Amino acid sequence: MIIVSKSQDTFNNFLESEDLLAILENSNQTPNSSPTLFLKSFKKLNLKLVFEIIVPINDNAKNKFPESKLTNLRSRIRKDFGGFTEWRVVGEWTDSNHTVYRDESILFKIAVPLGVGYLDLLESLIIAVKLDFEQVEIFAYSQLVFVNQPP
Repeated sequence: MIIVSKSQDTFNNFLESEDLLAILENSNQTPNSSPTLFLKSFKKLNLKLVFEIIVPINDNAKNKFPESKLTNLRSRIRKDFGGFTEWRVVGEWTDSNHTVYRDESILFKIAVPLGVGYLDLLESLIIAVKLDFEQVEIFAYSQLVFVNQPP
């Protein structure tokens, strides 16, 4: 069950805002006392931050990036976050001249326990991918999810 989805840029502010409290109150997860105590009690709910980042396979001239770039990225994600899932994906878009572009990429999905410490690592990962894969922009987003655990 997805509780809320917010972009990486606003996620830290979102956690500190009253929006989180309001969303949880609407989902019948009301606090017994202060918002700070309530947020601390979230750890018992097994909330995860699920982060996805799309990384191109080819540069803008359609040349394949060396496999070593992807190998290094995978190693970094395992080291910083403990693991990931990846899929090959294809995306298309048009520019203002109606030229169609098609890119093959890899979508990396990373799930980490809810904690502000990971936000700096995620931001650093986005910057590194932009530099290493020579991109002006990278598509990345995060979701806050509740993970059901068996009784």
